[in-house]
Amino acid sequence: MRRPSEETIKRRKKAGAAKAEKPAKKSWRARRKERRGVKLKESFDWGAALAYLKKRLKLMFVLFLLVLVLVGPFFAWQYIRPNSSLFSINRVHITWKNDLHYLDVDEVKVSIGQALEFENFLTVNVGELQEKLQANPWVKEASVKRKWYNELEVEITEEEPVARWNDQLVDLEGNLFKPKNIDEFDFIAIESNYKNRAEIVKKALEINAALNRVGLHLSRLKFDEREAWTILLKEDVRLLFGTEGFDEKFALFIDKYPEQLQRDFSRISQINFHYNNSSFAITHKKAEEIE
Repeated sequence: MRRPSEETIKRRKKAGAAKAEKPAKKSWRARRKERRGVKLKESFDWGAALAYLKKRLKLMFVLFLLVLVLVGPFFAWQYIRPNSSLFSINRVHITWKNDLHYLDVDEVKVSIGQALEFENFLTVNVGELQEKLQANPWVKEASVKRKWYNELEVEITEEEPVARWNDQLVDLEGNLFKPKNIDEFDFIAIESNYKNRAEIVKKALEINAALNRVGLHLSRLKFDEREAWTILLKEDVRLLFGTEGFDEKFALFIDKYPEQLQRDFSRISQINFHYNNSSFAITHKKAEEIE
């Protein structure tokens, strides 16, 4: 048998390769569906479906936790607030940081009780309670702290007035306050608009101490806009010192009082130290003014 030529073999291989690449013949039903635009149904991928479901559930769980963290405390607070029996305050310990002379203790206790009437340990606003206590003019400073788990600690410092400054009371530091019963107290009266109140208060107390040593008492001290000093004694005598050399003039008065002034002091209405630091002018009361 004659062997095919090499060229014939190549043609046969080429024809076989083209036949192999030719797609398989589809049935008439498949060709009909393709002509109508209908795709053949593919098999369901259960693995992909489960992976998608798992991803969605994970996302929903994260969102649930986020909502719980953000909204949960609000609803918890709405429950705790009206239920005052939960975490109720069983004890309020009040400490007075100085000796009490003017503050009404019962008034302070009533004020605290009113503030805590509808509150518990968690809901009470210690800042508001502190401000309410300090609204009392006789309270210089108040501190309110929680003590776990059902107590409050209250510390109160009472005002310590030493003089009357115009129409208010003043302490050593120059702090002003005005209680309702201000007219009931017999403090040294200071008339001044000087900014450094503490300095004038200190001076007034020094003046009164010096007067007390010679048996006299300060009733009113005036330091005006011109920085002139005027003293009114409880013995109904007015001392005028002017604007200069107050310390020297006042020392002269204290020195001369026992020897030259004390005997007839009840007849004197005014002593004027305006002129210099070594002399003074005396004005006597009229006859009808002498008791």
